[in-house]
Amino acid sequence: MIKMILFLITVLLLCSNVSAQITGQERALKTIRNMKVIVVISDMNDIGLTDDVLTTDIELRLRKAGVPVLSSTAEWAPDSPRFVLNVHVIATRDSVRGEEILACAALVQLLHTEQGLLISTWQNEAVGLFDKSTARSGIRDGIADAVDKFANDYLASHPRR
Repeated sequence: MIKMILFLITVLLLCSNVSAQITGQERALKTIRNMKVIVVISDMNDIGLTDDVLTTDIELRLRKAGVPVLSSTAEWAPDSPRFVLNVHVIATRDSVRGEEILACAALVQLLHTEQGLLISTWQNEAVGLFDKSTARSGIRDGIADAVDKFANDYLASHPRR
């Protein structure tokens, strides 16, 4: 009985902590009025992906969802929010099939400056393995999923009136 009570108290504490994090994230997202998209990638030219292609993908997807995005040529203050995509791809060999495979790690973050510090307001991470023929579409699909998750969270914190 005592173990059950301790378990329930632990679950309630964890739930309240998650609720506080969600509330904090929603509160931080509410302050964001527009953002700049920044893409940092390792060399992926051999699979046809560049920072320009991914930047366009992300900006278009966010705009279609109704999220305000500054154009790549627009002037913006250094402390303005930034939607940052970091993608790193490592080519390796599949020891069983002997084929080249690509290991991809992606991190999507919304960063903003608060009291001189760069703070992550929202983030999503993903890791994937692709053969060379599916890497381009697989990486773009994974990034699209992360952008959709962000757009959903952003729009939830900015209800239309």
